[in-house]
Amino acid sequence: MSFFTWFVQIGSAGFAICLNIGLIFQIRSMWIRQTHEGINAILVLFMFCNNFCWMMYGFLKNDWTVYVPNTLGTFLAPITLFLIVYFTHRQYSAKKSTMEH
Repeated sequence: MSFFTWFVQIGSAGFAICLNIGLIFQIRSMWIRQTHEGINAILVLFMFCNNFCWMMYGFLKNDWTVYVPNTLGTFLAPITLFLIVYFTHRQYSAKKSTMEH
C-alpha cells in the first residue's frame, strides 16, 4: 500500500468519525435542554440509513476504514431518534395536560 493510499484512507476515516461524533454533542444538547428543537428527525433517519449501508459494505469488503466510522453513526443515530420521539411525546403530554386544566 502506498503512502498516498494510506493517507487517504486514514484521513477519510478520521473525517467520518468526526462527523459522527457530532451526534454525541447533539444528544448531550438535547438532554441538557430537554427538547429536540433544532434537530431534524428526517435528516437523522437518513443519516442512520446511510451509515448502516456503508457499515455493511465495509464489513462485506472487510475494510475497517469504512465500517469503523459508520458503526459509530449507526449506533448514535437511533439514540438521537429515540430522544426526539421521547421529547416530542413529553412536550405533547405537557401541552395536553395544560389544556385540560
